[in-house]
Amino acid sequence: MTHLPSGDYTYAYNYYDSNLIQKITYPDGKYAQFEYDDLYRLTNEYARDSGGGLLGTNGYDYDLAENRTGKSNGLVEGYTINALNQVTSIYEVGEDPHTTFEYDLNGNMTSRTVNGQTTCYTYDRENRLRFVYYPPCPDGGSTDFRYDALGRRFKVVQKDAGGQVVGDKRFVYDGLDL
Repeated sequence: MTHLPSGDYTYAYNYYDSNLIQKITYPDGKYAQFEYDDLYRLTNEYARDSGGGLLGTNGYDYDLAENRTGKSNGLVEGYTINALNQVTSIYEVGEDPHTTFEYDLNGNMTSRTVNGQTTCYTYDRENRLRFVYYPPCPDGGSTDFRYDALGRRFKVVQKDAGGQVVGDKRFVYDGLDL
């Protein structure tokens, strides 16, 4: 068991002999339990109150290439996977996809559409994320990621739909350390 303090809170972590997380206990006594198959893939997760009562559960299914293809938690959710093992859509069984994804030839996700609202992603020549454009893409605001000559992210600028800067983070490095 490992205890990690976070401010005034302590989280406890229990592990299986395989070093996979078995249980996370939260500061309020509620906890999450995890089960895995013989290939160490997460198959079930349970949310419980401090007395052990079940609050919720998720189950997961996988294909032969070990892609997660389904999730159940009262509703059954499926995933469409392309030949490159990329998720291209998420849907509730029997329904049209509620989330779709598109990728460039380098495998970078270029768009994510959730319930008709599209977020777009662009990358530089090094396949580093450069811009995120929020719904409605590209007019709903953006985040600009900037990198130094060593490829380290040094600045993130967020703008609203009108182009006004609403966030500006800078990263400072000491040698190679952030």
